[in-house]
Amino acid sequence: MQKGKRLADYKNSFEAAPTVKVDLTPSLYKNSIILFDGENHTVVPLGAVLSLPANLRGHILEKPEGAFLFWPSFLEKNKKWVGSWEVSMAVARGEAEMPKATVEQLANDSRVLVAVFKGGPITILEAVPDKTNKSAGAKE
Repeated sequence: MQKGKRLADYKNSFEAAPTVKVDLTPSLYKNSIILFDGENHTVVPLGAVLSLPANLRGHILEKPEGAFLFWPSFLEKNKKWVGSWEVSMAVARGEAEMPKATVEQLANDSRVLVAVFKGGPITILEAVPDKTNKSAGAKE
């Protein structure tokens, strides 16, 4: 009967695996804007911030700090400096423009304003230029 080898018998038979540094930052943070209140943070998608007054830019972080709060809780806790602005799906898709009066209201608000659809933060896409309208004198 043959005896099995022990792990110690193989000790010098293998090379150590190379050290690999893995980026452990969740992709959610890579594709989001991180809002921070000094204690907690939340994320909103890129393109969701409609207004960011200069005096509040310090609330935007590159890396998360503090405890994570879901958007509704973060908004409720920080409503003095963060606000939400409900938009239609057509505006979010870039199929319709915001009314001029709305754009003026956004510009005059002193808070960080985040676009939301049904209460959740949403990216606002830029409208795609209409290629069917060609100028009258253009050659084809």
